[in-house]
Amino acid sequence: MNQLKPSEPSRRWVNILRWISVVPAAMVSSWLFAGVFDFLLSRIGVDLRGPAYPAFVFPFVQLLPSGLAFSLVGALMASRSRVTTAIILAAICILLSLLQHVIGQSTPGLTNYMHATGESLGALVGVLYWVWQTRKPAG
Repeated sequence: MNQLKPSEPSRRWVNILRWISVVPAAMVSSWLFAGVFDFLLSRIGVDLRGPAYPAFVFPFVQLLPSGLAFSLVGALMASRSRVTTAIILAAICILLSLLQHVIGQSTPGLTNYMHATGESLGALVGVLYWVWQTRKPAG
């Protein structure tokens, strides 16, 4: 049986649209992951803002999924070269995080550094995922 195959021009347009959507998908997923993760923590009764935890724990834990989503979902949208795309997105995420949380603040404190660290670590975990996903099997 002959299966319908997409024509070359339509496949090219799909690839172009996927590349165009890399950064918007990364940004939207980052925002959604941070909100959903915060919501889930509050629903199960974990309050990382309480007196039992140091003040920097909540920003660190809240923004880690945000950075992870930025590099992971953004690279997922790419039609090829996902590891390279994840590395570039992680670099963008780290730069934006430093600009927002540290450089953009008049007097950055420990919480600001933990915001930047959490988001940056999340982005690097996304890169590690894509490196692990594309590894060659032993043997």
